[in-house]
Amino acid sequence: MGIFNVFNKIKDKGVASLLKVFINKQIKDYGSLSSVKINSKNKDLILDIRLRGEHKSIQVNVDKYEIIHKDDETFLKFNTISASREWINALIQNVAIPNIAPKKMIEIPSKYARIIELLI
Repeated sequence: MGIFNVFNKIKDKGVASLLKVFINKQIKDYGSLSSVKINSKNKDLILDIRLRGEHKSIQVNVDKYEIIHKDDETFLKFNTISASREWINALIQNVAIPNIAPKKMIEIPSKYARIIELLI
């Protein structure tokens, strides 16, 4: 494993820690994020989320993300989001994306954006 690969893994873990804090604040009423795995080379995220009342966590995959700047705001743009449970995947596709991210972009608050930009 080359030094570049080691650096990427360390960097991905740092960004994962920041994303975990941010996402946990966003979903605190519904559950908690137990882990975030980032593959910055492929631009993919894997989120393990424990929903309240559920015994097993679900996995949410965010494929082909990129950081976008628009009018002094920073966004996480993605190609697709999918979940390991069929009903949650339907909820994401039919409710969450159309209502929260209709352009397949989620705004990153400025206090996290600068740090994430430097690391991704």
